[in-house]
Amino acid sequence: NKVSVNKIKRWDIFFQTIEKFNRYYTDENYQFTKIYFVSPYWNWIWSESDPMSVDNAFNLVSAGQEIRFLEGIYNWWWELNKDKSGTYDNPILIKANSWVTINCSNTWRKSCFNLEFADYIAIDWFTLVWWKYWIRSVWWYNTEDHQKGIVMINNHWYNQNNDPFFTGWSDWFIIENNIAHWAWSGDWHGIYLSNGWDWMIVRWNELYDNVSSDFQIN
Repeated sequence: NKVSVNKIKRWDIFFQTIEKFNRYYTDENYQFTKIYFVSPYWNWIWSESDPMSVDNAFNLVSAGQEIRFLEGIYNWWWELNKDKSGTYDNPILIKANSWVTINCSNTWRKSCFNLEFADYIAIDWFTLVWWKYWIRSVWWYNTEDHQKGIVMINNHWYNQNNDPFFTGWSDWFIIENNIAHWAWSGDWHGIYLSNGWDWMIVRWNELYDNVSSDFQIN
């Protein structure tokens, strides 16, 4: 059951260890138990034809569920934490349904999505612009615990002041098939993997025209 270079499946052996990646990535047959459809033009009926607000969806979502962004331009930021996390068996998915752009907020962590102490979250198919980070995905220093099971795939990031993608203390992490460019002089990098981590896959990303190194590893 050795893993091939291009394919990671659930319960594969990855560097002599049974994989603990996000099931959204490893199990093509996995079905989420509920989908919350969101839109910039939301109402109170809450279906694909009548979506809810993003804030309401983030308040309601739990392990094994999905937040699906419908087409449009969004302006703000959202957070998941240790009380709003997925699990190895039941991840949380945040996905764009079609053409979606998010202008990140200049408040709090100044990111589009802040995953603070959150596990097993997948984010797929967004265009994200402005402010410090597109995704800030971290645990905390001086602890034996690490964040686990974050997936970032098929996204386009640009015009961040610091790093379109920033991670710290994150294990079993996948960042694949993304584009990151035009990071400004705040921290300058397209992808920044920081502060200790194990079992990562970073591949098939396009990084260019960032002020400093396109790909920074600490």
